Order: sequence, then structure tokens, then C-alpha cells
Amino acid sequence: MIKETDLRKDYLQGQSVRTIYLGGGTPSLLTSGQLQTILDKVYQTFSVHPEAEVTLEANPDDLSHDTLSTLWSLGVNRLSIGIQSFDDKILRWMNRAHSGPEAISAVTNAHKVGFENLSLDLIYGVPNSSPSRLEKDLAQLLQLNPVHISAYSLTIEPNTVFGRRQQKGKLNAADDVEVVQEYNYITQNLRLAGFDHYEVSNFGKPGFYSQHNTSYWHQIPYLGLGPSAHSYNGFSRSYSIANNAKYIKTIRQGILPMEQEDLSEKDQLNEYVLTRIRTQWGIDMEKIQNNFNIDFRRKYTTVFTRWIEEGLAFWREGHFILTENGLLLADSLAEELFLE
Repeated sequence: MIKETDLRKDYLQGQSVRTIYLGGGTPSLLTSGQLQTILDKVYQTFSVHPEAEVTLEANPDDLSHDTLSTLWSLGVNRLSIGIQSFDDKILRWMNRAHSGPEAISAVTNAHKVGFENLSLDLIYGVPNSSPSRLEKDLAQLLQLNPVHISAYSLTIEPNTVFGRRQQKGKLNAADDVEVVQEYNYITQNLRLAGFDHYEVSNFGKPGFYSQHNTSYWHQIPYLGLGPSAHSYNGFSRSYSIANNAKYIKTIRQGILPMEQEDLSEKDQLNEYVLTRIRTQWGIDMEKIQNNFNIDFRRKYTTVFTRWIEEGLAFWREGHFILTENGLLLADSLAEELFLE
């Protein structure tokens, strides 16, 4: 990754770096020395804003008090902790290494060390679960006083442990009606607790939205380093290979192991619609007019009117924004607005 940083030092064209995000995967497995090396290289190579948001994804079982103190001293100022649930039975079913008490301890210690900007992950839509389980999980989550919560519906992908179980008939996905009920329960209660529902899966207290993820939804260029990493500069996307051994071998030869996809204006517009329709900011008609010379409101008047009548969306200051019911269908609704 250090070598790749050298090879890609000009990608951002001197733009100030406002967010550094260590993840996905489990970067909390890295030693403090390895994290220090990576962060030092980033600060040496790029113009990093003095108040940059520096996030590290972590599992609760990796976050001892000493580890948290080290992370804080390294300049990490935001943690995204994969709690998922406090129910030990559910955690074992999901093959998570931590327990409910360990999750509570990790968050408590993070607060003690000085971390105020904490994001906690919650999974809903778990097969054979119960409403009371989710209620307990959410209550416990709020008791830990995070400023950001990411709530994800459990998805079962092919070629995964869950996917293979499903193929063998050993696992049934949660009923769609139950998943919607759980989603509505989460959104309603987090709003009452003072969180803004600013993206389909993300809830933040005012001033504590994820700056890094928000940059994706605002089409701000970013550089991804490491195997499987994606980068975006406004006009193209690049994808690094996923295979670790091939990645290392190619980088050591001074070659970037990646593919690039150039984005046409149609691609750029479709991506804008897909990402922004999932957020509280919605689709900005003036921006589309200025950037793509398309009167989007006029082009899709019939579609927009139908969605409003169905309670799926509304207008606010030239932005077309989905309601909570609309957000449940965000991806399929976006497809109706894609340019062919």
C-alpha cells in the first residue's frame, strides 16, 4: 500500500484530503506500527486538512482500552464499530467473534479514551428473530450514546456461508413484511432520539454525519488504496484487483493492478441519481440542468407526479426527495429515472 501510494500520488491532483477511511475488512487487526506507517505516508504524500475526519472500522473484540488509547494517539478521531447485535445467540449465528458484553465494554472504553465521534452498526432483518430482540438491541445501542448509527438489513449473497446455507434449504431469509416493520421501527425511534435519517442506512446526530460517506453521495473525488479498492475522479472509476498475492506481486513490479471504467455523461447522470435519491438532500434539478443540460423535472413530470400521489416523494426548494416509504424502494425507483 505504501508503494501504491507512491504510484498514485498525483491521482487527486493536489486536492485537499478531508477524510481518511481505514476499512472495509478489519483494519483493527493491524498493529499500531502498521497503522502509523500508513497514516504517516498519507500525510507525507497528500495535503491533508488539519481537521480531517480519520475513521477506522473495528470489531468490538479488537478494541481493548490500550488499543483504543493507541488509536487515539495515532490521530484516529472516529470509530465505526461493527456491533450488529447485543444478543449472543444472534452473534454466534452470524459467526461474530465478540459477545454482547464485549461490545458494550468496547464502546464504554472508547468514550473514556476520548472518542466522541462513534458510529455503531446494527443489523436487522435477521431470520427467526423477534421484534423484542430488535427493541432490546436498539435500546441498548442508544444507551451507549453514539452520535451515528448505521442500520443494515441482512442480505444473503451467493457464494457466502449464508448463501450456501440458503441453497441447501437450511436458511430462509426474513419475511419482507417483517423487515419493513423493523426498518420503520428503527427510523421512527432514531428520529425521536434526535438522529437525522440522512441516507437509507445512515442516521446521524446534527454535526456528526459521516463526512467520508457523504463525499461519495456528493460525487467528490476519492482515492482508494489496497486490494479491491475503488477510486473515482468525476470522469472515471478504477478498481484494484481483489487477489492479495497478485496485488502485491504487481505493485512490487511498479505496475498498478487495476481496471478503469470511463464514465460517459449518461453514466455520470445515472450515478448521480442513484446515489442522491438515497439521501435527505434528494435530486437537485438545477445541478442536473447546469451539469448535463437536461430539464429533468420536465422530462420526468409524469413519474414525479405519480410518486408524490403515492406518498413516495415530495418537492423541497427544487430538490426531489423520497419519503421514508420511498426510501424503502430507493434503488428500484432510481432505475425509473436512468437514461438509456
